Formats: sequence, C-alpha cells, structure tokens
Amino acid sequence: MDPDTQALLESLKEARQTDPNAGLGLGAKSLVQRLTYALQTESGINADQLMMILGSLTGYACQQAVRQIAAAQQRPAQLIFTITTGGDGRRYMSGDHLNFFLFQGPRSVWRGISSMAKALGAADHELPNVTEIAQYVAWTVAMGQFGYVRFPPGHGATPSPEEALRHFWPQWAPDLRLFAPSPDKQPELMTIAVRTAMNQAKEVLHPCDALAIVMESAIAMSRVDLPQEYWGYSEDSQSQPRAFSE
Repeated sequence: MDPDTQALLESLKEARQTDPNAGLGLGAKSLVQRLTYALQTESGINADQLMMILGSLTGYACQQAVRQIAAAQQRPAQLIFTITTGGDGRRYMSGDHLNFFLFQGPRSVWRGISSMAKALGAADHELPNVTEIAQYVAWTVAMGQFGYVRFPPGHGATPSPEEALRHFWPQWAPDLRLFAPSPDKQPELMTIAVRTAMNQAKEVLHPCDALAIVMESAIAMSRVDLPQEYWGYSEDSQSQPRAFSE
C-alpha cells in the first residue's frame, strides 16, 4: 500500500472514532480533487463538464445504494425498481426508492444542492423545476433520445453523461464504499461533493445552471441499466482517475 493511501486510511480511522460520518466529507473532498486533476487542461477546468460528471456519478450512486439495500434485505431488483423498455430498446430503472434519494427524501440530492444554490445567492424563483427535469428524462427514455443534457446557452461539455459514467464509475466505486460503507450514506457523500464543486465554480457557472446540469445528469444516470461488472471493483481504489483521452 502506498504511503498516501496508508495515511488516508489512518486519518479516516481516527476521524471515525469521534464521528461515524467523518468519511463523507473526506470522500467528497477526495472525489472533487481527483476529478479536477483528471479534467485539468491548459485552459483550466470546464465547470460544465465537472458538474455533468458529478451529476452522473451521483445519480448512479443513488441506484447502487438502492441495489445494495435491497440485496441486504434479500429483495430482488424487479420488486424494487420499475423497469421499462425505452424507445431505443434498452432497459431503464425508475421508482420511488430511487426518487427518495434523488429528490423526495429529507436528505435527498436535490435538497442538498438546491440549498447550496440558494446559499450562493440564487432566489427560490430562479431554481429549476426538479419535477420538470424528471419528466424530461422520462420523455427522453420514451422517445429514444436518452442521455442528452440541456446545457444553458453558451455552455456545454463532452462526452455524454453515460460515457462519463462508464469511464469514471469503475475508478470511483471502491472509494465510495471506503468512505461511505453504509449504502444510504453514499448519495449523501456525493451531494457534499457536488456542493463543494458548486462553490468552487460559482464565479464561472451560475448556481442555478450548475443545479440544472447536475440534476438532469443525475436523474438520467440513475435510470441506466449497466452490466453487473460496473457494480463493484477490486482494483487499487486510490489510483488517480485517468483522463478521457488515456
């Protein structure tokens, strides 16, 4: 084990002696730092891209939290999710358990990051409508146009949310479980990471725009039905994320 990983594990163990949720803040900081490293270019960081990737990882973390809780209760996925076939012929997941983590629960992703947007100066009437976002994602599934984010004018990022998810999730999943062993805390960790990034990007990306990008990416990627090999990995969890070009 390399010295940095060893030091991280020791600090995490020590912090948890006084705060069982200490790993959430440490994990959120680690994720934002690692993504920032991976996305760095000569011109800096594309804030739109960072928000889209964080949103994609957050949405899929919500799905995986539901899966892990269901598995612990020995409840099959078909009883937990509503599974539909999209206009493109692929399977998609939805349902109240997902929505609880995404935007319905008292500690949902939406509550956490919309409160951050307001802390950064956004007024209530400026916030995007999360119900409309969920309806839009459902429309893209039905019409076979899934996975396209409606970026604000003058903004945009590549690759698609699903391409970003497939690239970064295998690198992040082991750390997510390290920092948040309890599945119900994993979406909360991701929310903290998004809040951190929103604060860092506030000078170049309006908090309402960041909120919309994150939630549209998150709700969409909570629906994807990826192969089981994406659910858990045994590689070194502390290796730096690779850039898309690597």
